[in-house]
Amino acid sequence: VITDREKVITASNKDIVENTKLNNKFLELIDNREMFISKELLTINLGIDISGYFTIIPIIASSDSLGLVIIISDNDNDYSSLGKLLAKIIADKIDIF
Repeated sequence: VITDREKVITASNKDIVENTKLNNKFLELIDNREMFISKELLTINLGIDISGYFTIIPIIASSDSLGLVIIISDNDNDYSSLGKLLAKIIADKIDIF
């Protein structure tokens, strides 16, 4: 799932509703530039309730926190490296313009 500062932009899971507004916990992660890795099964609403293990990485470009990369998995593996890579690719593309 890729978000901007307000809403879901796109998701590989087509059940997740694009343009769904982010809740305050997501907004805090963006504002504080915090990474979050769930160690237990969680349910989060992204237009629909999604259950899984969440890895959430902020997208930071030109010293601005622009959104989040959210990886949802069925297991508690550490996907932080993948999330950081995706966030960096997105940030680098934004910095070009």
